[in-house]
Formats: sequence, C-alpha cells, structure tokens
Amino acid sequence: MMNISARIFVLLLGVTVLNGLVFAEEPRDVLLRYVTVDESARGFAPRGSFYPNFTNQPPAGDWTLPEWTGKHPLFALVSLGDQERLMVLDIAGPKSLMYDCVFFDANANLDLTDDPVIQGKARRSRGSYVNVEFPAEDVTIEHGGRSHPYRFQPSLSAYKNESRETSPAFPGYNLRASLEVQCYYAGAFSLGGKKYSLMLADSNGNGIFGDALSRCSNCWSRGRIHLMGDTLFLTEGGEPGYYDGVSFGAWWRVGGRLMSAAMDPSRKKLTLTPVEGLLFPVTLSAEAERMMLIEDKEFKGITCFRPGREIQLPAGTYRFVDYRLVRKETNGALWHLQASVGTGATPVEVGADLKPEIVFGEPFRPVVEVPNWSCARRSGGSLRLNFEIYGAGGESVDEVSLLSGTSSLALAKRSSRPKEPAYIILTPEGELVDRGTFEYG
Repeated sequence: MMNISARIFVLLLGVTVLNGLVFAEEPRDVLLRYVTVDESARGFAPRGSFYPNFTNQPPAGDWTLPEWTGKHPLFALVSLGDQERLMVLDIAGPKSLMYDCVFFDANANLDLTDDPVIQGKARRSRGSYVNVEFPAEDVTIEHGGRSHPYRFQPSLSAYKNESRETSPAFPGYNLRASLEVQCYYAGAFSLGGKKYSLMLADSNGNGIFGDALSRCSNCWSRGRIHLMGDTLFLTEGGEPGYYDGVSFGAWWRVGGRLMSAAMDPSRKKLTLTPVEGLLFPVTLSAEAERMMLIEDKEFKGITCFRPGREIQLPAGTYRFVDYRLVRKETNGALWHLQASVGTGATPVEVGADLKPEIVFGEPFRPVVEVPNWSCARRSGGSLRLNFEIYGAGGESVDEVSLLSGTSSLALAKRSSRPKEPAYIILTPEGELVDRGTFEYG
C-alpha cells in the first residue's frame, strides 16, 4: 500500500513532467504570395544565386542542340527543383565583347532548339572588365510531384587573368557566371497577440523554397561553421529588411512557441506545427533579436526570433551558430551587432535535472591578432594585424553598425560603423615602433 510520502513524491513528479510537456495543438497555415522582382526594382528584396560550373563539352545525355555561332560554347547543368537543365553560353556574332547569348532548357525536355535564346548586352568597364546583362527568365519548377513558378536572371562578368583563363574564345579572361534569383514568397501571421511579417528567399538558387539549414561539408572552414539552406526574413510589425535575415531552420522559436516549419510553394503556404513532447528550460545569457541554434546529433536548425532569456527545447545537445543583438544608446540611437561562432564552441546538454545556459554576447573583448599566413609570407619586416572582437561565448563579431538615430559615439569616415580603432606598437623598453589606424575590410 502506498504511503503518504510516496504519494506526494509521485504527485510532484507528475506535476514536474506536466510542466515540461507540450500538448498537441493544431498546425497553423501561413498563406503566402509569390512575388517577382523587377530588374529595375529599388529597395530591399530577398535574393539568392547559383554559380554553374561550365565546361567546354556538353554533358552526357540525349540532348538536341542548335548550331552554335561561336567555336567555343560553354556548357553547364543547372539543378532546379527535381530536374536538371542544360545551360549554354554562346556569342551573338564575331564582334561580341563576351558571351552574350544564353541557351537554356526552360521546359526541361532535353531540347534547346524549342526555347527562346536569352540575349544579353555586353559592356566594357574599367578597361579589363566586361559585364553582360541579361533579361529575367520565368520557368516552372517541378518538385515533389507539384509545380510552382520561378524567376531567375543570368549574369556574367569577366576580367583579365591570364593564369585562370576560362575559354579560348576570350583569351586571358576569367569568367564568372551566375543565376540570380528574382522571386520570393511573403506572408504574415499572428501569434500570441502579435503580428509577424516574413519573406522567404531561395538563397542557394536551386528552385526549392524552404531548404532547411544544413552543414556545408565542402566549404572552406577557417574554424567556422558554414551553413547551407534558404533564408528567412522575419520581423514583428512592418516589413522585413536586410538585417532581419536568418537561416531557415527545421524548427522555429517565435512568440514563445517552438514549432516545426514546412514550406509548400505549390500551394503558397507555410505550415507551422507545434513541437510536442517533453521540453526543458535553457537559459540565454543575453537578450538577442534573433539567434540560430543547432542540435548536434541531427544538425537540426532552430530559428529563434526574440527568444528572451529562456527557451524550452527537447532533450539533446545544442550550440548556437550566430545571432543578432539590437541595443539602444541613452539618446535613443539604435545599434545592431551580428556575430558567429567557430567549430570549437562548447555545446550544452539539455534534459531533465540539468540547468543549461547558452553563453554569448556581452561582455565583448577586443583582440589584435597576427595571422599565421602573414608570419609565413612577411617581407620587408612588415606584418598583417587583424583587429577582432570576441563575445562571451568565444564568438567573433562580424558586423557592428548604427541602424537609426544620431549616435553620441564617433563614426567611421565612410559608413555608419564605429570609428576605426587606432593602434600603437612599442618595444619592450617602451620605444615607439609604429602607430596607425585599422581599416574595415
């Protein structure tokens, strides 16, 4: 027979479990609108891009190709949605300054003869540079058995670089071609009595909106965690801007709720489903405007918007990747700071009977570093000095700038950033070696 103390223990245990348990809620659909960006549009619009890898020969496949005007066309496969399409660069005529024709398999039928040629205009600038402007192209993307519209704009630039020649058609020139995304999705939703506005960009230019954050395995590390995926621009009230961008996580923490996010561009909707099950508290050492967390085991991204000083997460191992802080001066001037963490950041364990804290932000400390490569390549007794700012979690500050108002602090000569810091180099005996000012890079 259960005694009184045992009953009390069981009751308290049940209350503790219930406090961390999230009960099922209905998913909420956020209706979206598809927005195309005009070539001459001004103001902010989410963008994305893809850089094709061109070769001198067509890829394997049963392609139907037209007759080329030039002797050295360039070929690349472009993945949009679930289909690969062939893209070819050619010239309009013998007087072309650069590749100024794009053949693109817009309908993905392996036939480039039934698609209109995208004609560009080449302009020479600063002597050795050539830029080619092309009109935007509208196509239909097939993904997951459904279709949705998509707009992109080819772009091509070339500069003189004898050691990195791209094609014998233009000797000594290195070419850089891209597909610039000229469309996005926008919408709004209410949660907890607050209204949120969002924009969603196809940042990686693969035609699939809502690619959740993942690790970029082939990116140059330099001690950083490099991410892939699309970008969410989210704000409370008003319209999102450039600084409101954050990686699109599989989970969102917004309005005090933790939800999974699933995008369906064919139906023009985003579905937010509350995460069910046991959640445990995690303390944040600073108050962020937005923050990106990752769960180590599955590398699941958690997009946090104004998370406050405590959030709740399922049991697991987590670390922050980047964040944005917004701070006010006493006179009302508004500043923002963006920072990202390296691969050596300490993760935190989340679970029962644990008191995890994610440490970041203030206090910040300035550090002057001499890069290893500068020591190896030094000549004439000169060294490269880097001025870095690190936060409490070992993160590196990437951006500090004035957003609005008139600051009481001194500003840089040509931007809204803080005034460039000065340095003095002394010998151990106190003799002056050099003095100067750091420059923004």
